Amino acid sequence: MVVHRARIDFDNLQSERKYDRLDATYSQSKLADLIFAIELQRRLSGAGSTIISTSARPGLAITNIFANATGFFRIFLSVLTRLLAQDAALGALPTLFAATSPDVEPGGYYGPNGSSERKGYPAPARIPSAATDEAVAKRLWAETERLTGTVFAPLSQATTD
Repeated sequence: MVVHRARIDFDNLQSERKYDRLDATYSQSKLADLIFAIELQRRLSGAGSTIISTSARPGLAITNIFANATGFFRIFLSVLTRLLAQDAALGALPTLFAATSPDVEPGGYYGPNGSSERKGYPAPARIPSAATDEAVAKRLWAETERLTGTVFAPLSQATTD
């Protein structure tokens, strides 16, 4: 699972200084998504809000993302995905579960319940320790505000207005 190998590189947050291989860049973005969702829940809870933040991962789903692969790589992906992956419809289930199920937990993270969380039906997913570091979360939140030019109102104000 890419998010478990990831780390946030604040000196190269948008790959503007160095573009690591796709896997490292993609992994960092997935970890940042998870950190942001957990931090949002922390802020919602702190403001006494009943709104919840959840996140999800599709596992390894067969989509058209590799539609233009050629040669050996296309054959390799074809065999590999049939053994380890699930179809796109099953890959969408964790997101639907996180968004609609009455069983989700505030700050919950959901993904496939199968081997290595690559395929299967929605279930709570393992949250890497890197995603729960509050100092990193606060810094990522601040960087998001800086990079987007948007300062998010304190939730205590946003939930009472």
